[in-house]
Amino acid sequence: MTLSKKSNEIPVATRQQALDMHLKGLGFRAIGRILKASHTAVYYWIKQAGKAIELPVEEENVEVVEVDVMHAYVNKKSIDGFG
Repeated sequence: MTLSKKSNEIPVATRQQALDMHLKGLGFRAIGRILKASHTAVYYWIKQAGKAIELPVEEENVEVVEVDVMHAYVNKKSIDGFG
């Protein structure tokens, strides 16, 4: 028995193109219109690609945090009412 490719299976290159478009700022619906695929399918491709990537883990503890800009901003503004 020989397995054949499904007729509705989307090529890997198309999924990669969808990911590239998403990283450039296009939305799921826009990508779907361009690639002639449903926006739901595009969403799942992007989601699947995100799960496959391991994010870098930084194990160093932060010892010093500088907040001088926020301090200067808060002191400069007068906080009245609901602020």
